[in-house]
Amino acid sequence: MKQKQTLPAGLQRLGSIGTVLGIIGIAGLLIGATLYRASMGDGASIERTIWQAYLFGWLLWVSFSLGCFGFLLLQNMVVGSWGHPIVRMFEAGARTLPALFLLFLPIMFRGQYLIYPWAQPGAGLHDAILRHRAGYMNPAAFDIRAVFYFALWILLTSYITSLSRKQDETGNPELAQWRTNVASIGFVLYVVSVTFAFTDWAMTLEPHWYSTIYGALFVIRQGLCALPLVVYIVTKMYAANKAPYTEEVVTIQARRDWGNLLLTLVMVWAYFSLSQWLIIWSGNLPDEIDFYLKRFNGSWLYIGSFIIAFQFFVPFTALLSGKTKRKPALLTKAAAW
Repeated sequence: MKQKQTLPAGLQRLGSIGTVLGIIGIAGLLIGATLYRASMGDGASIERTIWQAYLFGWLLWVSFSLGCFGFLLLQNMVVGSWGHPIVRMFEAGARTLPALFLLFLPIMFRGQYLIYPWAQPGAGLHDAILRHRAGYMNPAAFDIRAVFYFALWILLTSYITSLSRKQDETGNPELAQWRTNVASIGFVLYVVSVTFAFTDWAMTLEPHWYSTIYGALFVIRQGLCALPLVVYIVTKMYAANKAPYTEEVVTIQARRDWGNLLLTLVMVWAYFSLSQWLIIWSGNLPDEIDFYLKRFNGSWLYIGSFIIAFQFFVPFTALLSGKTKRKPALLTKAAAW
């Protein structure tokens, strides 16, 4: 566990590529903001757009960390053989949560007042729904809940990983059972807290819309962020013959299990997404259908069609094949997709 591993050349380059892309992105943002302000003269509008982009990016990357956290809890709960080769990757991914909390602080102190309708001054004066929800959806309560969510996730991650290290050092089998007990409770807390967190951070962007399956969708999406990333890294290291990911560790059975888990996540994501749409379509209520009316017009319709085709049908078809799961190169491509 304490051995320092080197990544294959292709993965080592990702850090440099990411740095360059980050610099290009910041430069593009500043140039775009300058040009927009020069042409429109609306500083508040461009600041709001910047914060919306920041929130979108942050929600994406926190999903990777929370996905690793969820799989860390799941593996310690079920102690499945599929998780032994990749559990260290999940531990590493979950330990990035403190950094994600620091990156959330700008949203707490500035961004929320520009991008969330309920956080803007006087939001409830002319909106009865926002006035009714003000006891729950207000900046102070939003901040307190966010601190609580991260404290819970970070403490659980720290505790479980510390037990894991202690077991490695002492070989005490009782620590494994204790880790399982904690993870079992922690997984329930993870699902509930993620449901509340992404209701706060994402669903309330639509002030009058709600969906009871929204939180569960994000739980699955986090799995679809974390597991493919980890499987991609491990299979690439296996192909490059990097220890400890040898044939004895990355077995055919392990690869088959990873492929089946990926297939399951894709299917559950599609099922939840379709269920949400069907329930709202059948209800045909004005406050609910507005969510999809916005997304069935203009370029959003093409984006949605692309997601249906290439986030569901393509990986679903590929992962149905046993060959994809047996062949490391094919599994790597499926995970990357």
